[in-house]
Amino acid sequence: MPQRARQLRELLSRLGPAFIKIGQALSTRPDIVPPPYLEELTQLQDRLPAFANETAFRFIREELGDDPQTIYAEISANPIAAASLGQVYKARLHSGEQVAVKVQRPDIVENIALDLYLLRGLAGWVQKTFRRVRSNLPAIVDEFAARIFEEMDYTCEGANAEQFAEYYRRQPGIYVPRIFWPYTAKRVLTMEWIDGIKLTELQQLAEMGLDTRHIIQVGVQCSLVQLLDRGFSMRIPTLAICW
Repeated sequence: MPQRARQLRELLSRLGPAFIKIGQALSTRPDIVPPPYLEELTQLQDRLPAFANETAFRFIREELGDDPQTIYAEISANPIAAASLGQVYKARLHSGEQVAVKVQRPDIVENIALDLYLLRGLAGWVQKTFRRVRSNLPAIVDEFAARIFEEMDYTCEGANAEQFAEYYRRQPGIYVPRIFWPYTAKRVLTMEWIDGIKLTELQQLAEMGLDTRHIIQVGVQCSLVQLLDRGFSMRIPTLAICW
């Protein structure tokens, strides 16, 4: 099973961003995905191969109007993480704030559009071939596509983060990193840097005396309020549950 899980992760990585997104979604479902697959699919969240720094810095120059070394007081020579749509550099502003700089992958729009075209065709074929499938698969793919294309505009992502922060500004234990708008554009997102621990790092959480069940409860309540009370379905860069 571990070998098959690794093969699945490698296959999704080769197929492209839309398929990687599917793998990322599955990596958050321990109720339906066996542990060996979860361990492999989790790598799709931030451990994908990075693209060239020259390309990333060119995008920063095109979007923000100057060289990264001029815009930021410091910026890491290489990305610290890479995911399906972009990669992240650690930087420091001239005003002193530590920030995370996310830069979009090249040719991402064309690749995503082709992937979704193929997925929608496959969904239609499955719908017609397997009569026991009662869900409207093409409609599900359409909704998935709308969310991905919105996510590819980092100004939308920043605006969603600020809206989310406003909704939960009085709720203890929830923190949304600040967005730095002078350093944010469609393909570049600059946000507050926060050191944290993944919920999957159980040993580190235990060493800090954190109750994982309580953290999960806060996250579930937050999601339910967001969807059922606020009706706010979106993508934000990071949600921090903190003490």
